[in-house]
Amino acid sequence: MAEHDNPRRKFHLQRLKERTFNSSTVHMSRRRGVRERPSFGVIGIVTKRILLGVAVLAVIIGGIYLVSFSSFFTIKTVRVLQDDVPIEQPIFQPLSDAYLGKNLIFITPASLEREIIQQFPQMIATAEVHKRYPGTLVVSFTNFPLEFNVLTESEKDGQVTQKKVVINSEGFVMEEDMEYPGLASMKVSIEE
Repeated sequence: MAEHDNPRRKFHLQRLKERTFNSSTVHMSRRRGVRERPSFGVIGIVTKRILLGVAVLAVIIGGIYLVSFSSFFTIKTVRVLQDDVPIEQPIFQPLSDAYLGKNLIFITPASLEREIIQQFPQMIATAEVHKRYPGTLVVSFTNFPLEFNVLTESEKDGQVTQKKVVINSEGFVMEEDMEYPGLASMKVSIEE
């Protein structure tokens, strides 16, 4: 007797052919033995989209809080470099101290650079401001080069007074009562 002639087998094959599956029926795949996923329908899809939207909104609100209101990006230190060398007491310390406690993300380096150069045009040639996250502001500047040692002599009522100054390339007095041996020297006599 051949296998396809078996009445019991014919009966089961006939039942399988007649069986219809609806969307709520979970059945086994004949080939792999894996259960098929039930479809969610319209309500399930809408629920998924709502939950996804709420999750995205929560991430956006959390990001705005982190950037705007938390102390994570608050400026805690201001490092000042003159010719790439750290200095302790820069002349614009009050200006840099004004930025302590502000949010680093909302600081625009270009405006701070302009502000430094505008307040000290006689001595600062270039200023660069960099943000070092999460809470450091780095200000780097270079002075105009020093050009001359100038010795001024003035005579008043028979008394001679001497004063030493150092002048930069812009013609401004940078230091008083100092002399740099590597610079050109100039002597100016003032008669009164």
